[in-house]
Amino acid sequence: MTRLDTYRLTARELLTTLTGTDTPEWRVCVSFEDGNDPTGVGPVCTDEGHDTDDAAVYDCCPDPIIECESETMANYVAALLNRDRREPSAPPTAVRVESAGSGWRVRWREAGKPKQRGGFETRAEARQYMEYLVDLARGSRR
Repeated sequence: MTRLDTYRLTARELLTTLTGTDTPEWRVCVSFEDGNDPTGVGPVCTDEGHDTDDAAVYDCCPDPIIECESETMANYVAALLNRDRREPSAPPTAVRVESAGSGWRVRWREAGKPKQRGGFETRAEARQYMEYLVDLARGSRR
């Protein structure tokens, strides 16, 4: 499992605690009480009293609110987080771990096409990634 995969799984566990979902939709927001510029990002507020066009952060808004220091960076970070939340077109199937020379790789089929990911130093790392894919197929992770 890559560092990105590890960080993603850990962050999604935290997001489930904070927002009720592991893949919230993200928005650009005004992250300082006295600020006027939308230089932060945060999960979209689902409170029915919060207008979706309102960039302010209220008590009803879920954490985390992340300050990016510029509107350009805030738009970029929100776009990256929203891109990361999208599910693959079809869940993976036929997942397996196998030896690959001096390391390990995971092979699976997605939308009928063969896929693989190598570069795992240990069988345990490859197995952890395989378990992530199996959870994804079961719908327990996104």
